[in-house]
Amino acid sequence: MMTSEAEKAGRDPKKIELSCMGRPRVDELKALAAIGVSRVVIAPPAFDAEGLTRGLEKLHDDVIAKI
Repeated sequence: MMTSEAEKAGRDPKKIELSCMGRPRVDELKALAAIGVSRVVIAPPAFDAEGLTRGLEKLHDDVIAKI
């Protein structure tokens, strides 16, 4: 739908970046990428420095390294 509406408006749909909220799971992120989402915003894993460091390391190991 977005593609056809962009074309009707004279815009190149490939130049429209799609963002959404999501869960940091490999399967979910791959599914979002497959429908054209280029940016996914996730909630911080913690709010203290130590928790953020641990959470971001886990995010890297469990998700980012696999996509």
